[in-house]
Amino acid sequence: MTATTIRSGSVCDRPARRLTMARSIESLNRRYAAAVACRGLCDPETVASWRGRRVRVFLRHESDHVFAIAAEDCIGMADYVGLTAVSFDVDEPGRLQACAGLGPLPNGRNVHAFLTGTLLWAGMTSRWNPPVGWQEVVYRPHQMKHFQFRSTQQPVQTAPYAVCTPHPVQVWCPRHSTAEPPEVLQ
Repeated sequence: MTATTIRSGSVCDRPARRLTMARSIESLNRRYAAAVACRGLCDPETVASWRGRRVRVFLRHESDHVFAIAAEDCIGMADYVGLTAVSFDVDEPGRLQACAGLGPLPNGRNVHAFLTGTLLWAGMTSRWNPPVGWQEVVYRPHQMKHFQFRSTQQPVQTAPYAVCTPHPVQVWCPRHSTAEPPEVLQ
C-alpha cells in the first residue's frame, strides 16, 4: 500500500507512515465514539494533568467544549488548548470518508485531521488574543487536503507552537520558528 502525504508543498511516498496513521486513526475514532456514546470523556482536571505529554487535538463539532484531546487511551475536552512541537496531520482516506458523510461518528463524520503536540495548557474558559506575528490556520476538508495559513493559503505541516480557541473556532501558530511560547492560560 502506498500513500500520498503532503509535506511542505511536495508529494512523497510514505507507505509505513500511512499504515501506522490508518491504524491509529481507526483506533482514535473507535475510542472517541465509545467515549461520546457512554459520556465517558475525561474531566477537565484530568486533561490539565496531561501537561507535558504528547497529545492529539481535534475539533469536536459540538457547541461546548470545542476540542477533544487524546492522550493514550483517554480522551478529554477543552475550549482552549496550547501546544508546542506541533504537527498538523490529515488522514486522506478519512478525509474522503468524512466528506462523503460515511464516518463512524453519529454525525457521519470521523476524526481525520488533528494537531499532534506536547500539551502546554488546556482550559474551559478564558480569553486568548494572538500575539503580533501569529496567524490563523484553517482546514476545510471539502476544499483542501491539508491545514493552511488563512492569509497566504500556504500549507502548514509543523509549528513550534499552536493555540486552539473557540467562537469562532480558530487555530493559531506563529509565522516564525523564533516566536515566544504562548501565554499560559489557567
